Amino acid sequence: MAKTLTKEHQKYLESRLITQEIADKYGLYSANGRIVIPTDGPARVYSPDGSPKIKWASETDDTLPPYPSWDALRTAEVIVEGEFDCILAREHGINAISGKAGAGTFLYEWADTLSSGTGNVVILYDNDEAGVKGSKAAAKILSERGVGAKLARWGTRGHPEPRGFDVTDYFKNGGTTEGLRIIIDQAKPFDGTDPEVGP
Repeated sequence: MAKTLTKEHQKYLESRLITQEIADKYGLYSANGRIVIPTDGPARVYSPDGSPKIKWASETDDTLPPYPSWDALRTAEVIVEGEFDCILAREHGINAISGKAGAGTFLYEWADTLSSGTGNVVILYDNDEAGVKGSKAAAKILSERGVGAKLARWGTRGHPEPRGFDVTDYFKNGGTTEGLRIIIDQAKPFDGTDPEVGP
């Protein structure tokens, strides 16, 4: 039987600007009431109305892969928070990867892979406390492994975007690839201070 998305999941993904064509490209499908997101290792499963929303289908491997793949990590230019944000960024020509299950986890193994690849990366997490904490933790790990980590900020100094703003919100509000490139290019080297969080 072909792996497909339910109409409910199709509607949810379309609300995040992920069309059926894009979903097919990344192998997304529905199973047991959840959206399954394939990876190099254990699949991730997403529950739009669940808690937690994202988790691994199994936890059998201590070295869980980034999303979408180890190969993508080696040449990544941007780390975003969440698989769907990652998909959307990649569909707009941004070589993005996402960490494991949100902003709270970034593995040393991932930093080691990055250090053998581009050697530099921009972190563009969600505009909230978890995103700030997660971006600082990731930047610290990356710096310890010799990767030049920069932190990008949503909005301008003194006028940040609303709390929780992310890649999907950016494009839903009319953002362009060129505009996102400017945000990435304006990222500042990690110096241990907190980025500005929106109201």
